Amino acid sequence: MVWIETDASGQRIRGVDLASQATMEITAASPGTTLSRPAISDEFVVWSEIGEQSSHTLRAYNLKTSTVSLVTESTWPGLQYAVSGHTIIWTNPQVNISDLATGTSSMLDPGPASSPQIAGSTAIWSGTELGATNGFEIFGINLATGKGGRLVVAAGSQQGAVVVDDRLLWQSDEAGRVQVFSTPLDEAFAAASPLAQTRETQQAQEASAVAGETSPANHDTNYTRPTYKGMHTANGGGWNVTYNGTQQPCHSSGCPAVDSLGAPFAPFFGSFVVLEYDLARSTGRSAPWGPTVADAMKYVQNTYGSRVISRTYPSLAPNPSGTTTPSNVADKVIALAQARDWHRHVQVDNEPNLDGGFPASCTGCKWVTDGQTKTYTWTSRYDYRMYQAINDFFGDTWWVINYYTGNHSDPTVRARLQQMEIWAPPMSDIYRNLDNGQNFYAYLHGMIDLYDRMTYHTYPAPRFDSDGSGGVISNSWNWFDSWLQTNINNGSVRSMITEFGWNPGAMPPCGMTQYSTWPNTGSCAANDGYTHTFDNDLSRFLAYHRHNAEVVAVWIMKGWDDRADGLDQYGNVRTWLHNYQWSNP
Repeated sequence: MVWIETDASGQRIRGVDLASQATMEITAASPGTTLSRPAISDEFVVWSEIGEQSSHTLRAYNLKTSTVSLVTESTWPGLQYAVSGHTIIWTNPQVNISDLATGTSSMLDPGPASSPQIAGSTAIWSGTELGATNGFEIFGINLATGKGGRLVVAAGSQQGAVVVDDRLLWQSDEAGRVQVFSTPLDEAFAAASPLAQTRETQQAQEASAVAGETSPANHDTNYTRPTYKGMHTANGGGWNVTYNGTQQPCHSSGCPAVDSLGAPFAPFFGSFVVLEYDLARSTGRSAPWGPTVADAMKYVQNTYGSRVISRTYPSLAPNPSGTTTPSNVADKVIALAQARDWHRHVQVDNEPNLDGGFPASCTGCKWVTDGQTKTYTWTSRYDYRMYQAINDFFGDTWWVINYYTGNHSDPTVRARLQQMEIWAPPMSDIYRNLDNGQNFYAYLHGMIDLYDRMTYHTYPAPRFDSDGSGGVISNSWNWFDSWLQTNINNGSVRSMITEFGWNPGAMPPCGMTQYSTWPNTGSCAANDGYTHTFDNDLSRFLAYHRHNAEVVAVWIMKGWDDRADGLDQYGNVRTWLHNYQWSNP
């Protein structure tokens, strides 16, 4: 048996031989890393070390030789793994398998996949067919015979499969209910189609079906700006270029960050996401596109009906001292109402389950709302208690805002709050279930119910998330539980995608940027056999894959990282942004 032990000196993984009761220390966390999810077989102990930006290093400890070996390094946040004997299986998000005794590795399935398990010669995982957005299915392979394929296909998502004796058990999420089913393992394999045949046949059929298809136009001379054609404005220093040796919004031929939104003419886009802390920045333009970002946003909203989503920033989170409360978050929304008369859509904070939001672990994080103290402890971003805390913290935020909407002492502020639509904070995708096997959205129903408006960020990669026709799907949708999918589909919960782009974790290993062409050959090939450009993927996404999202705000004009920026360092417009500006989706 193995476990993680934490005290004032740090983290370590310890184990005990249940036969002899002898204990051992297997490893200790190095500075800047967090140990996660030790797993044990009769030969090896494996664990993940989580470093900066949620990077994972997967290691194995040989119980016979007391040596440690590196299994893999990954920037994929949803890395999961299981070990049996000297065989380990993990998702990255492909399904990989390795013989820890020999060091040989191979890929079982190109993914994306989650919830891998291995029992003897049987390996199983949850995955999707190419381009599918109707939930996860159970796949498996008999390592001894090579026979495998889709083992379970049903409505909803099928995850958390395990093999117990001669039966396959799994968890099904359908219509908001979680149920456990089982079937004889040999019957599941007897009915399965070969894995390679399943993938290759489907890809060939879909490629044939779209032969000669004309992709949606991505460069019309008469552009339109429906609300869903959104753009995330520049942030921070991205509003500036270096000119005459200093950072400023304009150079000799224009003011790139605001001109790319449409200045000095009409806006290119139907919606904009802007950070609260950028509203006072200079655009370099005079009225109506300036002098500040706030002036420009008011102009495009009031004159052209563009939707402006103001995101409160930076994000706030509870702590053990109780000094940060939901009232502090509500105060930022109230401050917007006090400062300006035009805010209509306000997104409350950003990705609380990621670095920069709630801490990765916390003992006794607390806050007081309406005289009641709430205290939470969690140990990782995969601990369900973090999501319970997020649900309650931002649920309490909603109640505070709601109170002042009807009771603020200043009637002007009260009226401005009443014209605002408040949107729940977006979560960061983790591409896996929590350590208890549940979907994290299952713990956020209360918060989403209160707001009736949810936002999210989706970052597909052609390597893993192609739609089979030269575009990409939403790689977030399959990770929504059936309750959330149903309520978005029927309009009970309104939604916006406030960041969309190629996956920032998948681009660097492949040498890609949003202004590259994603290849259809090689180790990073798009999984539908097509070459991809970002503007075409975006065009197809708006046409086919936004799942009722009222806004799809593309990340980003400029300011985060050159590989995603629509403007280069000199303020020149990149091809994908130019085509998107002039598109007629």
